[in-house]
Amino acid sequence: MSEVARLIEKMSAEEELERRKAARMLGERGDEEAIPILVQGLRDPSRGVQEAAIEALIKLRGRRAVKELIPLLRENDASLRNMAIEILREIGGGGLDLLLHLLRDEVADVRIFVADILGNTGDNKAVEGLIALLNDPVENVRNQAIISLGQLKDKRAIPALLEVGEKGNEWTKFAVIEALSELGGAQIIDSLINYLEDENELIKKASLEALGKTGHPKAAPHLVKALREVEEGTKKRIIRNLVENFRGKLSSCLTEGHRSYLVATLVENLDEDDLIFNFKLIETVGSLRVPKATGPLIRLLEHPNGLIKIAACRGLGMIGDPAALQHLFPLTRVPDEDLCQAAQEAIERIRGDGKR
Repeated sequence: MSEVARLIEKMSAEEELERRKAARMLGERGDEEAIPILVQGLRDPSRGVQEAAIEALIKLRGRRAVKELIPLLRENDASLRNMAIEILREIGGGGLDLLLHLLRDEVADVRIFVADILGNTGDNKAVEGLIALLNDPVENVRNQAIISLGQLKDKRAIPALLEVGEKGNEWTKFAVIEALSELGGAQIIDSLINYLEDENELIKKASLEALGKTGHPKAAPHLVKALREVEEGTKKRIIRNLVENFRGKLSSCLTEGHRSYLVATLVENLDEDDLIFNFKLIETVGSLRVPKATGPLIRLLEHPNGLIKIAACRGLGMIGDPAALQHLFPLTRVPDEDLCQAAQEAIERIRGDGKR
């Protein structure tokens, strides 16, 4: 009897430990002859055996594994079905043609499961099939196709997503906005801006979040305008996106009025628990080059955290206001070498000895 045959036989042992060890070893052996018994192992009453079978099937991969797992998508047992989906998300690319064929299955749930799996495979060969699914008669199928196209991040899907968003209900629009935020690119900006006029608050918030992720200069004025209108939680998300995704772009794409308002808003929203974010935020304040930011940044030179002080120095250097010099000079004589250097560089920039 071969080793694989012996292990397959042990998958029927009375002892759970024996079955679990056999499943694990079958995965290590790499012989696809073990695939049917491992799929059967997903029905084992022991969760430990099920997990070992899942790990083994993911290791074995391949077209045969995909083929053996596909029938489980029709199972009434949700637990068994979900295990099959979990594995196929990892290995589905090995039998992509088999999955693509199921996008035309007569059972809507099967189409949903397969669309989900294809989005997780990361294989862009699935894009055309998922785009076709945007015309499915069942809303939940269409929405899963939208989600999966976002996961694949293939910009070929953008025109189709924009079209389905125009004629869809609020949940379809929401899914489209989420997908577009994953895809990015200049061609989505105008549509996301238009969604800001939607009557549904959920759609507006999703659009603001998506615009924030793009980092596109055209989005910045709309985000700053929204800061005056939204509730606190959404405001903090907008601020974080502006700081994280628009660094170096804000000064050139905002009016003076917007820059002044943004400076005040940013300084009010320092996060006591996130020093790295604060560092970026303070540098963003400096990059806006608004003279009224000089005072708040000077006050931050007294902050107990050295990293905040260094960021304040850099910000003051960017603004270039000579009023900051008397506050920077003392910092050139402190023991902290990094702070000392940051203060000296800021002084040089303000005096014109360094580059702005």
